[in-house]
Amino acid sequence: MTKIKPTEQDIVDFHINMFIHLLRGIETGIIDYNQNSDNAPPTENQIVNYITNIDIDIEYNQIVDFKAKSILDVPLWKIVEANGKYKVDYISSGIWQIANQLDNNNYSNIKPSQIERFLKEHLSENECYYLEESDIYIKNIEDCKVQLDHVTPRKIIIKEILELKNDEDIKKFLKEKCVGCIVLKDEHKKLNDDYNKYDKDDLWKRYKDANIAVYDRSVNNWVEN
Repeated sequence: MTKIKPTEQDIVDFHINMFIHLLRGIETGIIDYNQNSDNAPPTENQIVNYITNIDIDIEYNQIVDFKAKSILDVPLWKIVEANGKYKVDYISSGIWQIANQLDNNNYSNIKPSQIERFLKEHLSENECYYLEESDIYIKNIEDCKVQLDHVTPRKIIIKEILELKNDEDIKKFLKEKCVGCIVLKDEHKKLNDDYNKYDKDDLWKRYKDANIAVYDRSVNNWVEN
């Protein structure tokens, strides 16, 4: 029998459901993240088996030291990486500017390694490399790195979801807010993750505040700000 490869949406749905299972385990005390234990935390396989109700021998004290944020972080990453870590629809203006020079407007095939190599080569020729359209100064090797950003920071996602009681509301929230964008490290440093500045009605407020434009590769156009 031929095994059917899951679609991107299948992967997203699976990890949303996993997130909800983990959340319910924390809420009911089955997974206790307020206690400490000298025992090593369970492995990722043990956690996956646990939440999918597979009967394996796990001691309760193996689970209690597995912190809540660490547990909930895993599916939040997997949701945005469902189609591949750097194959998300959204890219920053800095990434777009370099991709535009590298591959003649073919943004879909640009790899982070190409962008990082491009920046390092230009940096080696100058003390500083300036991306004029994005107003970014690349000053050292660390600034050449490419990163995947959660447009809504993970800690804010978790904080907001704890206020939701209905599973369908959680699924809707995650599909709308758990979105990834590829950015340069220098851009990432400008993005604020302060909850007090979070706007539930404006997905892109952090980017607007940092003056970072965003390009949507799925429609080949800029996100309206």
